[in-house]
Amino acid sequence: MKLYKGMLLSLIFFSSVFTTTTNARVVTFTRVTVASGLNVPHGDWTGNIDGTSPKYELDIFATVAVSKTAVWYANTNKGKTWSASNLIWNSPYYNQEIAGIDLNNNGTIDAVSTDDNTAATGLSYLLLHTNSGGGTFTTTDINSSGISGLFRQMRFGDMEGDGDIDIIVAVNTNRFYTTQTATGVYWYENTGNLNFTPHLIGFCNAWKIDCFDNDVPKDGHLDIVVTECYHGNLDTTANCKLILYKNNGSESFSPYIIDNTLGPPNYIQSSGGAGVRCADFNNDGLIDIASGNASTGVFYWYKNTGGNSFQRYTIDANCTAIDGIDVGDFEPDGDMDIVVAGRSYWFRWYENDGSGNFTSHTLSTDYQLFDLPYVSYLDGDSCPDIVLTESSSSGHIFAYLNPCPGGNIEETESKNENYLNFPSVVKGSFAKIMFQIKNETNIELEITDITGRIKDVILERNNCPPGIYETLWNTGKNSAGVYFVTLKAGNNSVITKKITYIK
Repeated sequence: MKLYKGMLLSLIFFSSVFTTTTNARVVTFTRVTVASGLNVPHGDWTGNIDGTSPKYELDIFATVAVSKTAVWYANTNKGKTWSASNLIWNSPYYNQEIAGIDLNNNGTIDAVSTDDNTAATGLSYLLLHTNSGGGTFTTTDINSSGISGLFRQMRFGDMEGDGDIDIIVAVNTNRFYTTQTATGVYWYENTGNLNFTPHLIGFCNAWKIDCFDNDVPKDGHLDIVVTECYHGNLDTTANCKLILYKNNGSESFSPYIIDNTLGPPNYIQSSGGAGVRCADFNNDGLIDIASGNASTGVFYWYKNTGGNSFQRYTIDANCTAIDGIDVGDFEPDGDMDIVVAGRSYWFRWYENDGSGNFTSHTLSTDYQLFDLPYVSYLDGDSCPDIVLTESSSSGHIFAYLNPCPGGNIEETESKNENYLNFPSVVKGSFAKIMFQIKNETNIELEITDITGRIKDVILERNNCPPGIYETLWNTGKNSAGVYFVTLKAGNNSVITKKITYIK
């Protein structure tokens, strides 16, 4: 039995047996314009920004690059109407991307954005926007190490498993100036009180990134996957790469080249690697990777075959200028789907049959520069929606609303051989989880967030004997919000139930 950070496991007896079911359905998205007439909107994210959002009705963060602003929009009617933009920050340069999370554990969602100095050889900014409540922000630059180059995509994660949320960021070459050459992947260690210390993960021309724990069993230390993209005066004839930076458990990293054929590059809108996202696409318990080749317009998923090895499969060979990627279970049926934006008049989602076979569904073809999709919850129900930027000089921010039939798809109780039970709402440092195994089998109990990203693997055990068990989930290192508990028992039994954690 693998136990995690003080988790309690005991054998108890319980009489009732229940399971989770969802309704199979046809997915239909409705597009709503959040804002238009924007001068190159680029980054997007969501969260309860002003502290008043009902469950599943989140607000939107965005950056508008050429207008040099970071802003947010309040969700005023289940994703159908939105407020005017609320200013977070006026940039001196070129706002790229933005991400939001509660970094100081005070119950409000903060933001981090990137601001790139593309007109000179000076430093770019990595900006911390601290939410003082109600969506009012104080901005500070946390690029204390003086990194030049272009800060591109960010992710949040607890890199070393200490309970604090760190920042992981990709740094790319300046597309206009050869003098800005500080490229690579960095993580900014959260040392408390909103102080961050930067550390280099590895040198590469980092473009898009994601993070996950690739160890079996999970060791609580995050690994990083990154795509490369060369452009501007630093173009080369070399292929760009998809790279896994393996965390050895003490936050030093070893690079593994997953794919060295992403190129050769030519120019910014169709060169090198595309976006990258990680999820278990074939339900085998291992985290896989979705990415693409923007130079050739081919979209791939990389099956995790164990260790640090991955096998590439083509999802779609007709993805010209493939760009942003995110994941979510849109039906929802327990299988992780993928949403992809192309900077050549296409925006699609790919339906997963649970074995890594994908069916393409076109959402829009009316704008050339579809950019970054972000999967979230906007219309008040528990079926995932999408935020999307269209990054032209008269650009748009769109919400694609995915209505559940009859409202939320919630759990229903019925008799089954295996059983999973816990309170639907939890407050405090630990949540008690009970489950029953009818027959001896391998089991895994994991926690994911609302977009399917794994947050914790509570326990794993091979040849678990039949019985009813009790364990604890350490909630304290997570932000308040909606999570899902999944019990995997053998190859044919997967039970998922929702849990809401409040501070």
